[in-house]
Amino acid sequence: MSKKATIVFACMITLPVVGLLIKNHITQEQSGEPKAQVVEQSDLEQKAKNTEIKFVEGEHYIKIDPVYGLPSNSVVEVLWYGCPHCYNMEEKVSSKEFKEKSKDWNFQQIHFAKKDGPVGFDFRIYAALKQMGLDSTIGKKYMAALHEDGLDRGSFDSFAKKNGLSVDAIQELSSNEEAQNYYNFSAQFSEREGFKGVPSFIVEGKYIINNAYDVADVANYLLKLEGGSSEDDTQK
Repeated sequence: MSKKATIVFACMITLPVVGLLIKNHITQEQSGEPKAQVVEQSDLEQKAKNTEIKFVEGEHYIKIDPVYGLPSNSVVEVLWYGCPHCYNMEEKVSSKEFKEKSKDWNFQQIHFAKKDGPVGFDFRIYAALKQMGLDSTIGKKYMAALHEDGLDRGSFDSFAKKNGLSVDAIQELSSNEEAQNYYNFSAQFSEREGFKGVPSFIVEGKYIINNAYDVADVANYLLKLEGGSSEDDTQK
């Protein structure tokens, strides 16, 4: 008999309404648990016979319906600028140890897709900054300002000007066709059954890692199981 898969996620996307520069209100909630994972004989299991078994489906990770069109060795982190657990995860992701373990990944950090509320506001900031090539710099500064400085989203104009950004450009880029493309890409992950919150690390578009364990180690295990390169392979 299969056991119900229980994955620990830190920050559920269920939020209060706040005043916003860009108007909209929260209307949607992420909920539900992953279905029980049925273990069947497969090519992956055959590969696992030649792989050191360290991590278990349903405990360390779950399977989801695949997201296609991703590069080989893909690991995607879905985050939200306003999530304290995502902010805390930044310290791990930026660490020397994590970077060493993830050096062979195609690693992307993308923002959770939502139209409304503070999450939607932050997504539009992300979409604009990404088009400017600033999501990994100013985006991280914005995230820090929310958590360290108590930045109110209603004061985003001041933050933008302080960091040399054009508010008009941000508003234009936050709602153009490219921003919609980013939204559609992110929604592929967050709308999958089994996705429960952020931060979420998704390997090869088909596995969500339980954040209670070492994300990099589980990711490298899954990449090796899939036949891709991993830290272990590069050291041989």
